[in-house]
Amino acid sequence: RSSRAGGPARPRSAPRGRSCAMDLGRCSAAELEAWLPGLRHPSRAREAGWDLAPLQRYEEATSRARALRHMPGCSSIAILDDQVLQVGSFGSADLEHGLPMATDSIMRLYCLTKPMVATGLMILVERGLCKLDDEVSKHLPEFKSARVCAKKTNLVCSPDDKPLAVRSLTLRRLLTHSSGLGYAPSLGMDPSGPDEEAYAGITKQCDSGAIRSLEQLSKAVAALPLRFHPGERYMYSFGLDIAGRVIEVLSGKSLDRFLRMELFDPIGMKDTGYCVPPQVARKRMAALYATKDNMKAIGEKPAPGAGTHKSPLGTLVRIDGQRPEHSAWVGKRSCPVFSGGGIMGQNRGGLVSTVADQARFYLMLLRGGCLSPKHRQILLPKTVELMWGSDWLCRPSAVGRKCRDKGTLFGWHALGEIGIVKRPMRKHYPDTFEFGEWGMAGAACTHVTVVPHRKLLCLWFTQTLEGWPGWKAPEQNLWSAAREVALKKGVPPTRKRPASSGATASAALAAKRRRAT
Repeated sequence: RSSRAGGPARPRSAPRGRSCAMDLGRCSAAELEAWLPGLRHPSRAREAGWDLAPLQRYEEATSRARALRHMPGCSSIAILDDQVLQVGSFGSADLEHGLPMATDSIMRLYCLTKPMVATGLMILVERGLCKLDDEVSKHLPEFKSARVCAKKTNLVCSPDDKPLAVRSLTLRRLLTHSSGLGYAPSLGMDPSGPDEEAYAGITKQCDSGAIRSLEQLSKAVAALPLRFHPGERYMYSFGLDIAGRVIEVLSGKSLDRFLRMELFDPIGMKDTGYCVPPQVARKRMAALYATKDNMKAIGEKPAPGAGTHKSPLGTLVRIDGQRPEHSAWVGKRSCPVFSGGGIMGQNRGGLVSTVADQARFYLMLLRGGCLSPKHRQILLPKTVELMWGSDWLCRPSAVGRKCRDKGTLFGWHALGEIGIVKRPMRKHYPDTFEFGEWGMAGAACTHVTVVPHRKLLCLWFTQTLEGWPGWKAPEQNLWSAAREVALKKGVPPTRKRPASSGATASAALAAKRRRAT
């Protein structure tokens, strides 16, 4: 949905796995409302007279697409304010072993790792351990000698490299990919030019085991010249991986441990982590699919007797292991580098999670940093608003102007891409955000979009590296359907509440005044 879209081995945090997995699409209203506190089951919306026809058409079209073998399977949820509009899963998580897709199917997030790592950094900003406009070298000494490559074609440092201009390499510019860092090619892709070719050696070092920690990765990245002066422009980068290393230095914990203690455990994200225990993978880990050409490019060979699956995306084959426990995200096979950006080497690293867990994370943000009164306050409401309330690129502390991608205006903030163009809402825009809407996506098609002013959240997950063109059709587009329901309904119906006592009403009024100030 988003259009941009070593040291010794250490113990790694892992999804713990419930003894009895719960699929939100098949559970009772009471079970769903217990797992997603403060939300109402879709049946409540129908009882209240909501028009959910657009989402019903989406489910029917998605079921047809799966029946025609257009994709292995997918899982989705759409939430408007405190009402679940749609939740369900379609098809298979593992075609070879007959595992059905579910909202608790464990999937590789790739770049959808980034919003959680950015949130981790903002936790430290709130605590006063760093500032967004701190120079990276303040926390990571290896960047003190950072220089800009003398020529765009240069792949390594040279005596002619230029010192940094007035603008500095800051934490804010790491989050907005305006730091001057580049990105390494991965997933079998050839370098698109010098900006990626310069980092190609890092891909090889991660796969060979020469780089086994974020500390080593940070030093390897810092040893290369910046591709442009910080703040000059936007370019997708290793920024969140370096931000992850900053988290480790400031917190004194490994990135996976910090995220587990400060984010995942406090809000009950039990299935999110950097590796999956084999016994959990066998029951709930989704398989990953790609075309034969991409499988070869990544460096994998087809297993004897491996099946193929024809689809409009091409002939799909299973990659990343022919059994769930053979995946590069499972047990001792998992990557020792806790990637803040979502991928290490050709096809390793980054977080795994589920639609159910991700719904809790983004609900926490939509509710001002606290999932429910029973849960810990992760961030203050003003911090959440700072993170996603506007385009950061146009600020002088980032780039200082609106940015374009092939002529199209786009924005970026701490968590991902944000829509900065106002468009008529009556038209269908399958691959653009409405004004203020933001989103992020991972390489295997794990998508999130949030419209903060509507309190609208959509998650759509599958596990294929080939994309999914179906959403270009209005009837198969979850985001269009959810937006149509939101626009028709306007303000969701309010719940009937018992009359408050005078004391309770006074407390509510005082709380409202505090929020206003």
